[in-house]
Amino acid sequence: MGSIPTAGSGELPEATLSGVSGANGRRKVADVYPMRMARVNITMPDDLYADAKRAGLNVSQVAQRAVAAELGRLAKVAELDAYLAELDAEQGPISDTEREAARAWADKVLAPPRRRRSA
Repeated sequence: MGSIPTAGSGELPEATLSGVSGANGRRKVADVYPMRMARVNITMPDDLYADAKRAGLNVSQVAQRAVAAELGRLAKVAELDAYLAELDAEQGPISDTEREAARAWADKVLAPPRRRRSA
């Protein structure tokens, strides 16, 4: 990844707008933003967009956070997959009996809480 062009480095585009004078007397324009950002379009239902605007949400910022969260989730899944593959290599694959016992335990632990009826 290259460095960010700075005034006086000779890497900024020449322009007639105000900026730093170059060696040839023409002016150079400095970037307004220190980091480049891609412009993308997203599609969502009209009512969802209207609700987001009414709520004062910055849809671009929400989308950035959602993409960052999904990338983090995918990284964790990849780490877990690598760990499980390592366990399989060291311990051997789990048996059907062990798999069913684990599934039953997970179903019990992850089940929604049962509501108790008051008398």
